[in-house]
Amino acid sequence: MDYFCERVKTASNPHLLAKYYHFLLHVTRNNSFASRAVKNYQKILSHYLSVYQQGFHVLHFSETLEKLISISVKYKTDDNNLKIQIDSYLHDPSLSPKIKIFIFENIRDNGGKLFKSVDLADYPKLCIDLFNIETEHNLKERLLNLAVFFSQKTSDKDLFRTANELLGDFEYQKLQPNDDKNIAISHINEYHLK
Repeated sequence: MDYFCERVKTASNPHLLAKYYHFLLHVTRNNSFASRAVKNYQKILSHYLSVYQQGFHVLHFSETLEKLISISVKYKTDDNNLKIQIDSYLHDPSLSPKIKIFIFENIRDNGGKLFKSVDLADYPKLCIDLFNIETEHNLKERLLNLAVFFSQKTSDKDLFRTANELLGDFEYQKLQPNDDKNIAISHINEYHLK
């Protein structure tokens, strides 16, 4: 452990510092390492977004965000600052919908204690707006499912209805005309009608 304590004093790379502080946090259970790990994970997220156009893998961003939310929730670090950072990413028009989907999914899966329903108020509308500009079918479906989830969390009945109608229309478009020569079509259509 002395090695890692010495390394955090000499290292300057946020990737290494985040991992060292995260390790020290788990080993020592000292909450002072939590805020330092969070600070360095936030730097990593900013770095990933700055090189996004150079083709970094979106999953690295998502994994880092998941760790960041997890530490922030578990050790109750500067939650408000993290929420502001995440919210700014979601409202940044230069970010691709794919990154925003990963952010929304991280909020859905890991941010339950971090984000209150009032913090999620504009997320259903944002998901629907992204659905309208997205072209990839898989991403469109994920956005609609997220819109349904967030509108349910915020008790926004109008957006809940709109998101469900859009999701139903989206599924309806997947239906294929019956074909007597291809029995798989009926099973595929049955799956989409569920």
